[in-house]
Amino acid sequence: VITPVFVLLGRQISMSALHGLLLATMGALIWFFMAKWGFKGSNKSFMISIFGGMLIRLVVFGLVILILVKIYQIHLAGFLVSLFVYFVFFQLIEIRYIIKANVSTSTQKL
Repeated sequence: VITPVFVLLGRQISMSALHGLLLATMGALIWFFMAKWGFKGSNKSFMISIFGGMLIRLVVFGLVILILVKIYQIHLAGFLVSLFVYFVFFQLIEIRYIIKANVSTSTQKL
């Protein structure tokens, strides 16, 4: 599957898209661990973990994008499109996770 993508898009765009996928995955993992920690505590700890996770992701995304663009000079359009698509995909998964966790918490209280 990877070889046809390299042939179709070219090596530079494919590697940029892969970097976008890796960065979005790293952001989703940061969110997952912060949310998992937040669900164990009170509403206050949940909000701290969510907003803290957003801050951590913002800093990590900014630093990685800066490094990739300035030092490695990746193909910017391929990277940003890939990052956006995978970020939105992971956001949908995060929303589903929160809704399911909320539903299971609500039914346990009844």
